[in-house]
Amino acid sequence: MTRGVIEAQLATIEHAWGIRIANRSQLRDWIEESLTDPVEILSFTTSINTWMALNQPGGTVTVSRPLFENMLASIQRRHRPNR
Repeated sequence: MTRGVIEAQLATIEHAWGIRIANRSQLRDWIEESLTDPVEILSFTTSINTWMALNQPGGTVTVSRPLFENMLASIQRRHRPNR
């Protein structure tokens, strides 16, 4: 179920911004490997959506591993402050 939720969120982002995430399956796998809580997953995909809104890259976009790691760390700090 998690994979399907992540796929739906990434598809929505692509559709909303008229872009294609070149490494979408890789990004989905990174998210799936790193997060299991649905709230954290939604928070993460919201962060990607916000990044798209602020940067408006257009066309084909590759989400780099460093960008992923920065977003992941932010989500984990926000949702797991005592860890």
